[in-house]
Amino acid sequence: MILIVSAIFGAAAVLSSPELGFMRRGFDPNVAIRVSAVCFALSVVFVLALLAEWWQGGRERPRGAFGVALIVLLPAAVTLLVVHGQTEVDVPWAWMAPAWLAAAFSGVLLMFLVMASQPAAASADAPVLDIATLTPGEVEELLSIREQTLRILVDRERIAPDVVEQARQVPLGQLHTLDDQKEKGAR
Repeated sequence: MILIVSAIFGAAAVLSSPELGFMRRGFDPNVAIRVSAVCFALSVVFVLALLAEWWQGGRERPRGAFGVALIVLLPAAVTLLVVHGQTEVDVPWAWMAPAWLAAAFSGVLLMFLVMASQPAAASADAPVLDIATLTPGEVEELLSIREQTLRILVDRERIAPDVVEQARQVPLGQLHTLDDQKEKGAR
C-alpha cells in the first residue's frame, strides 16, 4: 500500500510547502523536496517491480496496471511542474531525479501496456468429468458424497425434503436438470 501511494505522498509534500505549493503552512522547501525524493524512490522501485512482473508473466496485461502507472505518473508530473516552475527556490537536480525516474518509468510502463501487452487469457472453465469413465466404486463414492451433502442441506434448512427426494432419483452428474424439470412442470 505504501508503495502505491508513495507518489501521492511525494506530490503532497511538495505542494504543502508555502514556497513551492499553495499551502500557507507546510514543509520547508528543502525538507519537502527530500521527502518527495524518498517517496518517488519508493515509487520507482514499485514501477520497476511491476514492469518485471509484466515481463515475466508473458507480457499479459495485468488488472489495474494502467491505474497504478497513472497513480505514479500524474503526481510525478505535477511535482516536476511545480518544482521547476519556481524560480525562487534552488533545487538540486539529484533530489529531483527520483521524480524524473518515476515519471519516465511509469510512462514507459504505460506505453508497454498499451503497445506490447497481450490481453489476459480468458479463465478456463472447470474441467468436465465424464461420468461414463468412472469405475463403479467411484460412482458409489460420489453418490455417497452427494447424499451426505443433501442431508446437510436439509438439516440446515437450505432445501426442502421433497427436493432431496427428487435429487436422489436423478442420475449422477444430472442434478442441474432438476431446474429444467421444475420449469417444464410449471408451464
